[in-house]
Amino acid sequence: MSRSFPGRSGLLKRLVADGKLIEAQEISAELTQELKEAVPNAALFVEHPRLPFVSYCYEWPFEMLQSAALLSLNVLLAALEKGYTLKDASPYNVQFLGPKPVLIDVASFEPYVEGEPWSAYNEFCRLFLNPLLFQFHL
Repeated sequence: MSRSFPGRSGLLKRLVADGKLIEAQEISAELTQELKEAVPNAALFVEHPRLPFVSYCYEWPFEMLQSAALLSLNVLLAALEKGYTLKDASPYNVQFLGPKPVLIDVASFEPYVEGEPWSAYNEFCRLFLNPLLFQFHL
């Protein structure tokens, strides 16, 4: 089993089934050829269902940002179990389907290297943890 793409490990399917990751389908071969000409270094092209409503983290109240942060950490834990990590930890990679947060960036997964610190930790602290602490204490 190749560890280069998390879809082969069952990780993406599990996260989609749990409602933590938006479903993504590989784009058809005809359209892929067009896209490869426009973006020659891309390895894979996917699309996901249209979101009914797009919101941004600077519009969210404390509870929504907290839910998005917890989702990111839960997805990270699930990824680590399968030998992957998240290279991004941005609330801009999360949207809400109704009251439920869902990760929309399937390209954030990369193989985990044993002993390496989480590369997105600083981003998580700046965009999730610090704003939550600030809101909580003020």
